[in-house]
Amino acid sequence: MCTSCTRRALVAGLGASFVVGRSYAQDAPTICSLAPAALQNFTTHATSGNTQIDHAMIAELRKILNVLPISPGFKFIDDPSPNAYAVPDSVVPDTQGTVYIGLNLINREFSNSDWGGVAVAGICAHECGHIYQFFNGYTQLLSGATAQLVELHADYIAGFYLGRDHSHSREHVQTFAQSLFSKGDYNFNNPQHHGTPQQRVQAMTAGYDAGTSATDIPTAIRQGADHVRRL
Repeated sequence: MCTSCTRRALVAGLGASFVVGRSYAQDAPTICSLAPAALQNFTTHATSGNTQIDHAMIAELRKILNVLPISPGFKFIDDPSPNAYAVPDSVVPDTQGTVYIGLNLINREFSNSDWGGVAVAGICAHECGHIYQFFNGYTQLLSGATAQLVELHADYIAGFYLGRDHSHSREHVQTFAQSLFSKGDYNFNNPQHHGTPQQRVQAMTAGYDAGTSATDIPTAIRQGADHVRRL
């Protein structure tokens, strides 16, 4: 992808594969439907193989990092079912945490003429929301028998980004979210894991409203944690 898209490094890959370290595989919760140790079974890529998609992804990730105070690395990954993942391990130099973006997921969403752009923005912002959680105590704060609160909070953060970005109306984001979260063939739509489609839409919409307000990022995200507990 690129080596420096903002003041933070945005580097997509430094090799063909990566094995997750032992400490994360043993200690961290499952995020986005992937057991951390399973990452060793996937191949990572520096690009999507499609120049247009690469340029669109770089532009979107650049905007996300201008809103959220995080500095993750990014890699494309072969995903058997459409999905994306975030881990606190850093595999790209001078970054903190890593977002793995599924090629199957991205290709399918970019081909969706109705929601392609906003879907990719929402998915990437959701995973970047996990990165914020990892390094600001929210993964532990919202932990429970399942990762549901953590996932709903990441939806809230994604909504916050979409609201702060001003690229889409509230109604457009809400309709897109209803469409995306109702897709039963996406692993990240397990109601026992991420919450029901209704809860996810509510979380993202509440985040969007916070993003369009003057609320600062730490306050909005703290309020988001309180909000998802009430869903």
